[in-house]
Amino acid sequence: MKKLLMVLLGVLACSTLVFASGGKETPKGDKPYEIAIVVKLEHPWFDDMKIGIQEAAKELGVNAYMLAPAEADAAQQVALIESCIAKGVDAISVVPNDPAALEPVLKKAQDAGIIVISHEAASAQNVSFDIEAFDNAVMGRRFIDDIVKFGGESGNYAFFVGNLTAETHMERFKAAIAYQKEKYPNWHLLTPTPLVDNENTQTAYEKTLELIATYGDKLNAIVTCAAASPVGVAQALREKNMVGKVVSVGSSVPSMVKPYIEDGSVSAISLWRPADAGYVQVWLAKELLDGKTITEGQSIPKFGPITIKGKVILGGDSGCVDWDKSVMNDWYF
Repeated sequence: MKKLLMVLLGVLACSTLVFASGGKETPKGDKPYEIAIVVKLEHPWFDDMKIGIQEAAKELGVNAYMLAPAEADAAQQVALIESCIAKGVDAISVVPNDPAALEPVLKKAQDAGIIVISHEAASAQNVSFDIEAFDNAVMGRRFIDDIVKFGGESGNYAFFVGNLTAETHMERFKAAIAYQKEKYPNWHLLTPTPLVDNENTQTAYEKTLELIATYGDKLNAIVTCAAASPVGVAQALREKNMVGKVVSVGSSVPSMVKPYIEDGSVSAISLWRPADAGYVQVWLAKELLDGKTITEGQSIPKFGPITIKGKVILGGDSGCVDWDKSVMNDWYF
């Protein structure tokens, strides 16, 4: 009941997250398109995504807003999407916690005539397109290159994902393991399956302590996928005086990890700009609402020339960048 109340309060409050259009009219006449972006949870990563949504709303002349459940829970996302259907929005984009769990409600949205797209859900079926900054295998391989860069040519590592149902995380995991086995055979994964931290700093902290207790000096590197996780890993490494002994790499945002990059408890993070993904989701929704066709090789805002695989739109490989001590003063958000 508490979760449901929080979701309903978030829906009622969503008008505070609406980014007004710049006055440009859409083909609907006086009323601009209404585009709802349903993200995974309330989190700094999605705070940055909101910036891109705001930018697109102003430039494209639409009303776009973000809805976020209090925690990474598919049921709460379903409730938010149901509210959007009832409201009669023109388009919904979703960043799913569990893509399969959302398929029925996404189909319901499509049946209601709503344009539906997704981000970080390459297997989504009841969508017009899934949009990705780049092929997730690129980031998976980057993680492995980074543990070698900072940890040497051999060692043992652990790999965290937010959830086993988080598609982008699992894609990175699978690509990383295949790449490591092929290119760096002297590195070894300590567990046969990835560890799950529920995209939660405290859980990542506790499980890192468990790794240290279990493997001790045999643990040489930790890879994480969720934005909150490097912080938890870093806190555990600090507590156990393992900074400099265990390499920590993953995906996050600079504003979350800056102090840990500075003291070496996080070696590097790999990322794309969430704001860019927010912008592109709004842009893509408007293009589809306008009846435009998205084509292979087309250059789109923020992501450049795209590749289309089925329903998945992929930006270029250059979208994946590292943030570490060498560039920390060059850019930050």
